[in-house]
Parts: sequence; structure tokens; C-alpha cells
Amino acid sequence: LGGVSVVVGRSSKQNARISFQVAKEHHLWFHADGVPGSHCLLMLQPGQEPPQKALQFAADVAAWHSKAKGSVEAAVSYTNPKYLKRVNGGGPGMVTMSRMEGTIYGRPEKGRALMESNRK
Repeated sequence: LGGVSVVVGRSSKQNARISFQVAKEHHLWFHADGVPGSHCLLMLQPGQEPPQKALQFAADVAAWHSKAKGSVEAAVSYTNPKYLKRVNGGGPGMVTMSRMEGTIYGRPEKGRALMESNRK
């Protein structure tokens, strides 16, 4: 996918680490809307514009790694990590976005297939 990769948090502590320690301003952060799920980072290089295929890939992966994985499609929001804030009194990995960059409909089953093919 044009040399980009996606990092996926698999627990609330990993989500917090990805969102506040790993994430840089040139990355994009993804999360399925309205359901618990993994925080996903599209690892872009500084100044790199994400190809539409990479945005869709990250949305598909985020949808698969969420409670929406049984759906045909799931809305996935993305933003620059600088717009994330910890929820006061919330557990690890609970965040709010002060600004959303966009929404893409992720296809969980496609995300599953992509993850499996990339493991091989």
C-alpha cells in the first residue's frame, strides 16, 4: 500500500500508548465510531499525503478491530493525533477528538482478510 503501515492497539493500555506516545503529527489516527475498539495509526512519513487506498486500508483494519466487526460496514473516524485528548477520569485509552479530519466506511471482513494476508 505505497509503503505505509498501520499500528493497532490490542488493549486499553496499548491504545493509550499508541495514541499518546507512538503517534506523531504526520500520522493519522483511526477509530470505529460509537463502539469500543482499537486505536489504529496510519504510519505516514512527514509531508506524505495518504493515498485513498491507505485510508481505506486503515479504516478496514480499525473496523475489524472493533465491536462493529460483525457488521458489513462501520463508520470510522480519523484525525491528526494532536487533536486527541485523554478523557478526564476515564480509563487508559479513553480519548476525545477536538477535531475530526474525516469519516470512512470500513469493511470489517476486508480488514480481517488484509490482516491475515499481511501476516504471511
